[in-house]
Amino acid sequence: MNILILDENPFDLKTFEKVFKGWGTIMKTKEPEEAMALVKKGYVTKDPFELIFLSTTLPREKGLSVLQKIRAMEDERRILKHRKSRIVMLAEVIDLSKVAKSFAYFCDAYLFHPIDSEKLKKKLNFLYSEHVAGLI
Repeated sequence: MNILILDENPFDLKTFEKVFKGWGTIMKTKEPEEAMALVKKGYVTKDPFELIFLSTTLPREKGLSVLQKIRAMEDERRILKHRKSRIVMLAEVIDLSKVAKSFAYFCDAYLFHPIDSEKLKKKLNFLYSEHVAGLI
């Protein structure tokens, strides 16, 4: 499994590394431009990210904008819904308007800080049900 994490929080990154150890390739970045380049490269090489985490509180470009760009890229490439990346938004505070916008732009799930491994595992069970239930 290819996993991309766009987040600037070192605590979250350690949690992700712990939960996903042995799952496959984990790419981490703090830069939205780098995240988009990695996503594009994944589609070009036919090795896309199956799971993407996007922080909503990045300093330069917000995760919601990155979400929109990823979904537009998938639509341009005519990727079927079941083949699209699962995208989980990460938020510091509960902002219902951002949550609503994220789901309007087709995020798959939303997590609020602090992110702990149990909360993350529950969300993954929801996203992947029978596929990863035995893995976590």
